[in-house]
Amino acid sequence: MKTPQFSFSSPEAKDDVVKGGTINRVGYRIPLALDAIMLLVLCLLLTSFSQLLHAQTTITYSYDAAGNRISRTIVLAPRTAPAQPEQQPVVHTEKLADILLKIYPNPTDGKVKVELNNLPEGQKTQIGIYTMSGRLITTFKDVTNTFNVDISNQPAGIYLMRIEVGQYRTEWRIIKK
Repeated sequence: MKTPQFSFSSPEAKDDVVKGGTINRVGYRIPLALDAIMLLVLCLLLTSFSQLLHAQTTITYSYDAAGNRISRTIVLAPRTAPAQPEQQPVVHTEKLADILLKIYPNPTDGKVKVELNNLPEGQKTQIGIYTMSGRLITTFKDVTNTFNVDISNQPAGIYLMRIEVGQYRTEWRIIKK
């Protein structure tokens, strides 16, 4: 078998190739074990970097026996919106005489909950829903402590909710998505 011909930068370099190891460009001997460690560190760095790109992206590399990269495979996962934590609805409150009024959620998909805390027994209560132009959509009479207002059959927009408790009255803008 014929031995390949090499050009060496120093006479010692020829002996290093024969004994095992590689010679860098400056002419210093690097042991084969150090080559394997450098290759392992490079693989770890590339793997870590691929995880920074996208948590669901996978990049794999294949190497031959000499340490040459022979293939790279990139598998991209479809992008999805990040999961939003379930948010508690914002509760809007108002004190109307001794009655604590709570309205939520606003904006709404169509169902609004109205709570009237400390409502005296037999107190006359009424809720009216109006368009912003003032047209009456619906009226609810004799409302109890907790009441659900349903405007899901109405188009998206801003509505006026008028709440009357005895002689007191308040108005709220309700945003329907």
